[in-house]
Amino acid sequence: MSNISVQVVTPKNTVTHVWIHMNPDIDEIVAAWLIMNFGNTRFPGADCAELKLVDPTKVTSSYHALLAEGTLCIGFGGGPFDEHPEAGDDGERIPNESAASLVARALGIRNDAAVKRIVDYTVKKDHSADTHEFEIAPLLKDAFRFLLPEIGDPEQAQTKMYDILQAAMVLLDGFSRKDSAYDRCREEYLLDRRETFVNKPNAKVLRIVSVVSNNPVMQKFCRSSEGGFCGVVIQTIKKGNVIIFFDHRQVDKDMVACIMHDIRIAQLNANNYRFLVSRDQLTQDGSIEGAQEWYFEYDKYLIANGTLTHSKLPTSLSREQIELIVVDAIVAYFDRTTHFQQ
Repeated sequence: MSNISVQVVTPKNTVTHVWIHMNPDIDEIVAAWLIMNFGNTRFPGADCAELKLVDPTKVTSSYHALLAEGTLCIGFGGGPFDEHPEAGDDGERIPNESAASLVARALGIRNDAAVKRIVDYTVKKDHSADTHEFEIAPLLKDAFRFLLPEIGDPEQAQTKMYDILQAAMVLLDGFSRKDSAYDRCREEYLLDRRETFVNKPNAKVLRIVSVVSNNPVMQKFCRSSEGGFCGVVIQTIKKGNVIIFFDHRQVDKDMVACIMHDIRIAQLNANNYRFLVSRDQLTQDGSIEGAQEWYFEYDKYLIANGTLTHSKLPTSLSREQIELIVVDAIVAYFDRTTHFQQ
């Protein structure tokens, strides 16, 4: 077995075209996405280069000759971004690499949080046929395999082909931004969090954390091992709204209802609402008159004063008040349930 070395030559010319082969796999699509989103420093012009699907058997120029003319080939042609450079698709494959991982390494972003999971996925799929029906790799494969042959007009087929690529790029953008947001949670979590620990009747501890963040995956981070497996997350959005998240494995619905009950009482008092409100109203789903700021869904463990995407009048209750209400309600709930069990 010969040794295959990976060498990247920095182009002298601006990149105007990025070429991948026809009917590309997720690997080549991700590689092109990496080049066009993160490769402009290494390959000037990559961010606005034209992405083109070509038939490798009709490409006669070498990788380096094309590069000198402003065309960057990915996944074929024997260049540094071809994971099987010796003899086409049937040639020896570089172990534990894909075209996307080769690109990521060349750009110095192989372990960057924004792309790491995406690139890891391409390596896994490039070396295994194990897929699930509704994951992105087979969905894209099926789109190229079954949609295009049904289109008789070559121009319409080409338009559809680039529609598929564009859709893939948008999905990759979204996933990358989610992973970047998750990575930023670490810094935000350490910057301004307040923690309270409440003893549970089963001798375990319920961890309650209060954070200020607009990060849409902060609650997921807080409930993960990195965030300390928090059972209750009080997330205050910077415009003043508050969302309270719960780990269903640590908290039951009746406890959540008790918290909603007490928050609504505090909000009614803050709003100087003087009409009688029953306990059933205080724990009913949706919003109630006098405390419209808060929305509740019992079955979904949801207490929300607006969300990141849905505007609602911010609560007049302070962060400190809400933290105290939540903790007191949980302590009281544990006391009641323990007494009942006895």
